[in-house]
Amino acid sequence: MVTHIKVIKAVGLQKLDKNGGADPFCVIICEGEKVKGRVEKSSVNPEWGDSALFYRKNLAKPIIIQVWNSNLFRDELMGQHTFKSVKEMKQQASQVVLYGKDKESDTVKPGELQLSVTQSVDLYAV
Repeated sequence: MVTHIKVIKAVGLQKLDKNGGADPFCVIICEGEKVKGRVEKSSVNPEWGDSALFYRKNLAKPIIIQVWNSNLFRDELMGQHTFKSVKEMKQQASQVVLYGKDKESDTVKPGELQLSVTQSVDLYAV
């Protein structure tokens, strides 16, 4: 299965920096592979347009999209969304909420992601 994910933008992210904004970037994780997007400086409503293409062998493994705040010494996780099955990934643009990680996985975090997902067994169809 070929999966193309485009993270279009985020809206309403948490203000984490002293200047009242954040320096967010996204990370798409699929079957052990990670694709890091670009940092959008001083924004809680970044417009990225970052995309990644994955050839998936194990459709049971989740795809995780994380939003991080870029910092000089240590980046900070702002939230993430996990697609646990292929059926959750609709063949269209959608808006999804962010959640915490591990013990906070049921906690809704500030902000939403707008993304587009295209899947096919044919590489040329994506």
